[in-house]
Amino acid sequence: MVESIMVETPTIKQREWQERFEECTKGIEHLSTGSYIDGCGNCPKYNDTQGIYAWEQGVAVCEPFFSWNACEGCRSGLGGNREVAHGFLNGHMIHMYVCVDCVIYIANGDLPSDENL
Repeated sequence: MVESIMVETPTIKQREWQERFEECTKGIEHLSTGSYIDGCGNCPKYNDTQGIYAWEQGVAVCEPFFSWNACEGCRSGLGGNREVAHGFLNGHMIHMYVCVDCVIYIANGDLPSDENL
């Protein structure tokens, strides 16, 4: 006998969050998280002086940082860590700063819990 996997129905808050995320990322293809993408004009380069120095000091380029600025993925105005995400919009690479909830959603498809919304 095969056990069925229970899929929870999203709450109202989760659906609202997901709708905001979909609105903010409309038209963006191949959206993914990651600290550095070669060819992104907004990422510090590993081959420039500043990037080489950071790498030698053990600092990740584009590591997460705290911000009060709204998330570019879901428009959350809550302060928290922002991480880099990249995608393509109309054939051009875009560089976004997104909250941890968006990172988890992009990577795994997991919606944030109501307590975090």
